[in-house]
Amino acid sequence: MQRHRAQLIDIENSAALVLFCWGVLWWFGGAFHEIDEHVARVYRLHACLIFAVASCAAFSILHFRIAWPAAKYVALALLPLMIVFAILAVDVVTHPFDHFGFVAWPAAFAVNLWLLRRHEETRAITWAHSVGLWLFAALTAWEAAWWMGELIRGGEVWRLIGWALVPLALLAGLTDRGERIAWPVLRFLRAYVVEGAIPLAAFLWLWMVHANFTSRGDAAPLPYLPLVNPLDLVQFAALMALFAWSRRLGSQPLSLPQFQSGKIAYIGLGCAGFLWLNGMLLRTLHQWSGVRFGLEPMMRSMLVQASLSIFWSVLALCAMFVATRLRLRALWLAGAGLMGVVVIKLFFIDLSNVGGVERIVSFIGVGLLMLVIGYVSPVPPSTAGEAR
Repeated sequence: MQRHRAQLIDIENSAALVLFCWGVLWWFGGAFHEIDEHVARVYRLHACLIFAVASCAAFSILHFRIAWPAAKYVALALLPLMIVFAILAVDVVTHPFDHFGFVAWPAAFAVNLWLLRRHEETRAITWAHSVGLWLFAALTAWEAAWWMGELIRGGEVWRLIGWALVPLALLAGLTDRGERIAWPVLRFLRAYVVEGAIPLAAFLWLWMVHANFTSRGDAAPLPYLPLVNPLDLVQFAALMALFAWSRRLGSQPLSLPQFQSGKIAYIGLGCAGFLWLNGMLLRTLHQWSGVRFGLEPMMRSMLVQASLSIFWSVLALCAMFVATRLRLRALWLAGAGLMGVVVIKLFFIDLSNVGGVERIVSFIGVGLLMLVIGYVSPVPPSTAGEAR
């Protein structure tokens, strides 16, 4: 009926579509029912996934062998089915490769790429590449986090950084060497470097926020050392990957208009970097000085308050000095704003500890740093530089 649809009336063409959908539902529904009846519960999810992979591949073959147009849409339904199975897996397995998932998921991604190659002429195929990249990053990050936690049975940091390693590697690889992969990356460059990479970058940014607010930096069996502990190293690598990707977007014609000036990217990077440096300071005070890790106890600690005042003043000094050298007026204003926050904090928070040694140290330290700022960078640069 579909082959001779030009000779059919409208109701017959509609009947052909209804019969096709009925047959597809019968095929998948019957198979899933049989798997539910005869396969052990722990293996059902991945058995269904393997059946869906084989079926979609078969429909693609039939589409070309017998000129069956509608079969193409069933073949391209593999990616939505993979998303459904990935969502179901959250409540079924402890990690994606569990219960023969190490067979099902690699086969699913390989066949999905094969299908995308065979049906490149399909409309919106570029979005299928982007969504496939997101799904691959999510599942492999989950798998990496599980393995990090299992292989290194120590502090909570190991499982936490496992979630960032795969998105970090993908973002860095696509930014630096993506064009070397002729297919699919070079063929669909925008789908991978722009639309595909934006969620990866957003995930890394949110992961940094989460890590700095929740992690104590416990990387046992390794001792805690600022800057060279696993959590800080991964966060530094994430910042570098985000910086390189943002530079890549700003220099490419395929970039989104919002990224051409670089302002959004640099604001996001600045906020992430500031949060990371503060998180590193608070984790160091927790690990070395015994301050309990938490918002309330740290806000009550005058050691923390004095450290933040001096640390923020140092950051403001560095920002204003660099801004003067590079003639970046916006950066100088950001440093001056941070210095203003420090002054307000001194009078409303640090002064509450009357006679405390920490208060004296913070006032003297901040005062000296303000003198240095007044010497090296007293006024904003006359020419506003653009972030490059």
